[in-house]
Amino acid sequence: MNDTFTIRFDLSIGYISYKFIKNADDTYHIIRTQYLMNCKKTQGWEHVSQEEVAQLKREFMGK
Repeated sequence: MNDTFTIRFDLSIGYISYKFIKNADDTYHIIRTQYLMNCKKTQGWEHVSQEEVAQLKREFMGK
Protein backbone atom coordinates (compact mmCIF):
# COMPACT_ATOMS: atom_id res chain seq x y z
CA MET A 1 0.00 0.00 0.00
CA ASN A 2 1.16 3.54 -0.65
CA ASP A 3 2.45 5.70 2.20
CA THR A 4 -0.11 8.45 1.51
CA PHE A 5 -3.24 8.34 -0.61
CA THR A 6 -6.62 10.05 -0.79
CA ILE A 7 -10.06 8.75 -1.66
CA ARG A 8 -12.53 11.48 -2.64
CA PHE A 9 -16.26 11.35 -3.26
CA ASP A 10 -17.55 14.29 -5.31
CA LEU A 11 -21.18 15.13 -4.62
CA SER A 12 -23.51 17.67 -6.20
CA ILE A 13 -23.38 19.75 -2.99
CA GLY A 14 -19.68 19.33 -2.15
CA TYR A 15 -17.31 16.43 -1.40
CA ILE A 16 -16.11 14.00 1.25
CA SER A 17 -12.47 12.93 1.23
CA TYR A 18 -10.34 10.54 3.25
CA LYS A 19 -6.58 11.05 3.40
CA PHE A 20 -4.54 8.07 4.60
CA ILE A 21 -1.04 8.79 5.97
CA LYS A 22 1.23 5.89 6.90
CA ASN A 23 3.11 6.11 10.21
CA ALA A 24 6.53 4.72 11.09
CA ASP A 25 4.86 1.91 13.10
CA ASP A 26 2.97 0.63 10.00
CA THR A 27 -0.35 2.08 11.11
CA TYR A 28 -2.21 4.94 9.45
CA HIS A 29 -3.65 8.29 10.41
CA ILE A 30 -6.91 8.98 8.57
CA ILE A 31 -8.16 12.52 8.01
CA ARG A 32 -11.76 12.85 6.84
CA THR A 33 -12.76 16.18 5.32
CA GLN A 34 -16.40 16.87 4.62
CA TYR A 35 -17.26 19.97 2.59
CA LEU A 36 -21.00 20.21 2.04
CA MET A 37 -23.01 23.31 1.22
CA ASN A 38 -20.09 25.66 2.06
CA CYS A 39 -19.49 24.06 5.50
CA LYS A 40 -16.19 22.29 6.13
CA LYS A 41 -15.67 19.73 8.90
CA THR A 42 -12.54 17.68 9.56
CA GLN A 43 -12.26 14.54 11.67
CA GLY A 44 -9.30 12.28 12.28
CA TRP A 45 -8.32 8.86 13.55
CA GLU A 46 -4.86 7.74 14.67
CA HIS A 47 -3.09 4.38 14.62
CA VAL A 48 -5.51 2.56 12.32
CA SER A 49 -4.18 -0.90 11.38
CA GLN A 50 -3.21 -1.88 7.84
CA GLU A 51 -5.98 -4.51 7.81
CA GLU A 52 -8.62 -1.89 8.62
CA VAL A 53 -7.23 0.44 5.94
CA ALA A 54 -7.27 -2.38 3.37
CA GLN A 55 -10.90 -3.13 4.24
CA LEU A 56 -11.89 0.56 3.96
CA LYS A 57 -10.06 0.86 0.64
CA ARG A 58 -11.89 -2.22 -0.75
CA GLU A 59 -15.28 -0.88 0.39
CA PHE A 60 -14.70 2.69 -0.82
CA MET A 61 -13.16 1.75 -4.17
CA GLY A 62 -15.18 -1.39 -4.84
CA LYS A 63 -12.08 -3.64 -5.02
